Amino acid sequence: MGAFAKIEKQVQEEGTQLMAIAESADPQNLPDGLAVPEEIACRQGRLGVLDEAKRKLDARAHERDIAAQAEYEARVTPILVRALARVGHEWNLLFMLMPSACEDLCLTGSQPS
Repeated sequence: MGAFAKIEKQVQEEGTQLMAIAESADPQNLPDGLAVPEEIACRQGRLGVLDEAKRKLDARAHERDIAAQAEYEARVTPILVRALARVGHEWNLLFMLMPSACEDLCLTGSQPS
């Protein structure tokens, strides 16, 4: 379990404990100075911040994955095109291997060298 998940789990457990305290409805059993509604709101706010941070990290990771795939295809496509041209295979094999790269090649009018 990652650190992010541990923190999220801890905050959720704290919220659950606070809800149990609130439902007990016995104000004499509350620790001095504990304002349950405010504490619950605080935990919910922390969960919201964690959720937003997680979404941002996921979006950045997705952007990195897309960039890495594009970089890979940019490096590999010319190699594949030259190799296929040497052995006489038709373009449809390249389309099967890397369709997005082939679309780019077809749109730019590039030919194997």
